[in-house]
Amino acid sequence: MLVPVLRAGLALLPAFTSAILDASVAFIGIARDEQTAQPDLYYTRFPAVMPPRALIVDPMLATAGTACLVAELLMREGFSAHAIHFVGVLASREGMDRLASVIPRANISVVAVDPELDAQKFIVPGIGDYGDRYFGT
Repeated sequence: MLVPVLRAGLALLPAFTSAILDASVAFIGIARDEQTAQPDLYYTRFPAVMPPRALIVDPMLATAGTACLVAELLMREGFSAHAIHFVGVLASREGMDRLASVIPRANISVVAVDPELDAQKFIVPGIGDYGDRYFGT
């Protein structure tokens, strides 16, 4: 099951659905509170039949607050930590460590890891807000 995190995760969804043709898709909507950098869950929709594995798809892993919340939601739906995987583009070291406290580090795949977060909890040097860049907002 693919689990794109709305909104930025939608940018990666077409590539995954073209590679995994029979994948079901769950949608999780989480906004980041810009004052506290905490995740705010606003939407969930799971398929009627749950497959044995879940792949969280989110381009950025900064604090890992969002990814950890998604993993916790999946565990409440019956997934074990070992059945949950994360795929992204860019992560911070802090985010990698935090998510690895919830799911196995071997289940976390990103293209690059940047060294730190700034005061606003954005990845440094990073690329800014992925969803805003992708959707032009």
